[in-house]
Amino acid sequence: MTPVLAAADSSAGPWWAAPGSALLGIVVGFALKAVFDAIMEHRRVRREDRLRFIAEKMRGYADLGMLCSDTLRLMREMEEYGQRHEAAERQLQELLARQASGQEPSQEEIDDLQADVDAVRAHHGDLRSQSAAKAQEMSRLVNLLALVAPLRVRNSVYELVDTLTAEDFDEDAYDDAHARFVELAGQDLGRQP
Repeated sequence: MTPVLAAADSSAGPWWAAPGSALLGIVVGFALKAVFDAIMEHRRVRREDRLRFIAEKMRGYADLGMLCSDTLRLMREMEEYGQRHEAAERQLQELLARQASGQEPSQEEIDDLQADVDAVRAHHGDLRSQSAAKAQEMSRLVNLLALVAPLRVRNSVYELVDTLTAEDFDEDAYDDAHARFVELAGQDLGRQP
């Protein structure tokens, strides 16, 4: 045998080395693909969770803004109906006083005015129950945002709700608190002011 052929035979190794290394390559390839797929799946799930979290925060911020607007509308409507109720009560008392003094208003006048007073009182009561429901919903939403919002946004939420529910409501203070909340919530969601 020539020295070249002898060298070729000795470097070839056993007969099963080539198929064994090919099989090992396939197994290692499948293992690497499985690891890579698991890592990518984990990243995808984390990304979806993050996007879902951001969407929930965005929905919470939007719901709070709408709830504050609805509450402000209800407060204005309650004030208006409170004034209408007081005016109708005054008219009814004046009518009853005229009746007591001898001037006879018609029973139809009294009944119409009493019906108006009752209707205004009933609507004012409906507004109060709507306001109580809005307050309960706002409390739930503020508690939810306290869990997910960063500190500066959380503080602006508290400030917004405090100015909205203050005994001596100041619309300018509410507008300032609302603008601050919108700005900070936008920054939290990655929007530039």
